[in-house]
Amino acid sequence: GTADGFAVCARPWFLEIKGSKPKSRGGLVRGPNARDQYQFCDMRFAGASWRHLFLVCRPREPSDWTQLSECKRCGFVLGHVSRERYAEALRASDLSEQMTQSVTVTPFSDDTRNWLGDYISWVTFDEFTAEWWRSHVESAAAAS
Repeated sequence: GTADGFAVCARPWFLEIKGSKPKSRGGLVRGPNARDQYQFCDMRFAGASWRHLFLVCRPREPSDWTQLSECKRCGFVLGHVSRERYAEALRASDLSEQMTQSVTVTPFSDDTRNWLGDYISWVTFDEFTAEWWRSHVESAAAAS
């Protein structure tokens, strides 16, 4: 299968990257504590070669996609799920590894109504550091 990118380490890790704008809530009244939801579709497991899945939540569109400062200004949030944790989430929810899956998530929420929410590690753009990468991504790879 194909991947969206890879990380060069002792051995390459293929990455799957899914991006989403906030889900439209139509005419719903939003309370003071309402948080944006993001929908991710067509996530493949079987036949895909990715080792890590990254969910990119972008509350606003950057004016220049080549500038990292735009990611911060637009409030990007990154979710990470290792392949092993993704498979665990599928099994726990009795979902097929053979079918593409979709999920709607709220970053940093303790909402357990969706099948993947408890398996995602969230980080804001400001907190996305080499240390975060080592403790979340590299440690997940080392554990498998």
